[in-house]
Amino acid sequence: DTKFLSHIELKMDIETTHLSYGKGRRTLYIPSRNLAGFIKPISIVELSRPEAAVQSALDDPLDGVRLETLVSGKKACITIEDYTRATPRKEIVSALSKRLLKAGVVQYIVATGTHNPSDERNLKIKSVIEGIAISLNLNFNVTINASREEDQFEYVGTTSRGTNVRVNKMALDADIFVTASDMKPHYFAGYSAANKHFLPGICAFDTTRVNHCRLIKDEKSNYGRHPWHYDLKRRDNPLTADMLEAMEFIIKDRPVYTLA
Repeated sequence: DTKFLSHIELKMDIETTHLSYGKGRRTLYIPSRNLAGFIKPISIVELSRPEAAVQSALDDPLDGVRLETLVSGKKACITIEDYTRATPRKEIVSALSKRLLKAGVVQYIVATGTHNPSDERNLKIKSVIEGIAISLNLNFNVTINASREEDQFEYVGTTSRGTNVRVNKMALDADIFVTASDMKPHYFAGYSAANKHFLPGICAFDTTRVNHCRLIKDEKSNYGRHPWHYDLKRRDNPLTADMLEAMEFIIKDRPVYTLA
């Protein structure tokens, strides 16, 4: 009680702090000799809205060359993640598409990998893309990768690990690729990154099946390992290395612009 507390305060220095408790607050009285200090949360900087954040990134690319310059007069293939990825897709597509006004042709592909292309959520993504592209008067096409439709794919090469790479034909004549990729750890690919937009993203089912089934058994096909990793000791991931080799067959010498 207050009398007891006053008695303690006469004998030692007391520090006070306040904690939220239920719907109210409680005061803690701590002898100074027992207090090492206070750990406070990092001040949170107010985040931009998704489209504003994407626009800001597009305004300041790492190599200094803006997307609108790269796509001018060219056929741009834009790969968009399907419904299984929790990304602000509408905002990303809107921000990207505003930079494509000078492109000759814009080919959007919903990169489903082996996921169901006719899922209503993928159809909704296609509809959103169409609405944005029409509003900007782009010369465009939208397709959803359907990995089991044999006639949608063309063979472009076989990796050193034996994966026959068959890619969506709609990507073959692009002059530049633009990937809107999530970036996060992945339990066997090491990390989700732009390379996954190519294999499995826009490849045939059998290409993905061979890559995944043959190489996932290797203990190095694991979380936190990727050929692009800054730590040399964590670059050995055979499954992802196979993905990258497949990507090289797909893109050849054409540039890839990544929004991540």
